[in-house]
Amino acid sequence: MTDEVMTLHELCDAFGISRRTVQGYEKHGLVRATGRNPRGYLLYDLQMQAEIQKVHQFQKFGFQVKEIGTLMMLSKPELRERLAAQRIILEQRGVELDEQLALLTEMIEQLG
Repeated sequence: MTDEVMTLHELCDAFGISRRTVQGYEKHGLVRATGRNPRGYLLYDLQMQAEIQKVHQFQKFGFQVKEIGTLMMLSKPELRERLAAQRIILEQRGVELDEQLALLTEMIEQLG
């Protein structure tokens, strides 16, 4: 096995994602295995590994798998705009979480 190609198991271990996650990406047409080894295990080349990481990162940013396919087809300016909009959403969620944490801390302190 070269450093350029990984089996599904190796890929999941390296990226900290589940097999089911990658299979979900494949089901939605976002990624695909690029081959099989002699034992029949699915293989993923460097380009597909990068795509899997990108899809996973989009998910972490709060995008649904169904919309990630569209994101991946956008031009750079369009993607930049969409990511900037998502950043605003995440910043607002952060503000809301900070407020909830402050209230929770206050409640804990009142209890004693």
